Amino acid sequence: MKINKRNKKLDLSKTLYSGQTPTFIFKQKNNEHYGYLKEEERYKPIKIQEKKNILKTKTKASKSSIIELLDLNRDLESVYKKIKTDDFISRSIEKFEGMRITKFSPLLTILLFISFSNNSIYNIQNFLQNLSKKFGKKIEFEGEIIYLPPSNQELFNLTEQDFRDCKAGYRAEYMAETFDLIKKEVVELEELENMNHLELKEELKKLCGVGDKVADCISLFAYRNLEAFPVDTHIKDIMTKKYLPKTSDLNQIREYAKQKWNGLAGYAQQYLYMNKISQI
Repeated sequence: MKINKRNKKLDLSKTLYSGQTPTFIFKQKNNEHYGYLKEEERYKPIKIQEKKNILKTKTKASKSSIIELLDLNRDLESVYKKIKTDDFISRSIEKFEGMRITKFSPLLTILLFISFSNNSIYNIQNFLQNLSKKFGKKIEFEGEIIYLPPSNQELFNLTEQDFRDCKAGYRAEYMAETFDLIKKEVVELEELENMNHLELKEELKKLCGVGDKVADCISLFAYRNLEAFPVDTHIKDIMTKKYLPKTSDLNQIREYAKQKWNGLAGYAQQYLYMNKISQI
């Protein structure tokens, strides 16, 4: 399958490996990217290759699912015009031009970002690989071995010890309790799609191990609520040095971002974040 990306700004590598959900899922081999996406309750493997004005893909997933994953229907130039409010963010955008906000399966995104707190990307990738090997499905796809993760129902059947066996550490307790809350419909995932960012965030914070930062990440990367502005130590450092030198209050930082980058704070955050970690 080929997807025409002419006139659609896209840098595939910068999008897939930018701390969003696909960072933990995709791997690059030469100029090809192997991973999977969720469609109709099933995970489907995919190979994506970027060639000038087209994306060349191998997958049983639909074209619309790939477009949705990569936010290809959004005019990125229009986004840039609205969030280029100062020289600092303009330079960040120039450095990572073509990076888009992805949208991935809510349940897997919840699981991964619960494990992301005070953890490294490598450890999370390792946890997901362990989980998929032990409880998921092994397939051979385009000459590569890919381990698809457990289905939602299979995840709901896992215990705290199962997550510990997959090297989740102390977060295993949070994961097991979170899935129990979702099973009991204390938080109804299907209802979250219809909520605005603030409503959704408050619902997500009912889950174990989900505070403001993780809730913002889930809102942004699973539901693509572009008002979300996750604040980790990197973003806090940028905001207090470049924009709000007189405060370190996280709520004030989020409110400032909401006002400054009206409706597109999530995109602004992603460019600021990548610019910061690229310097580490």
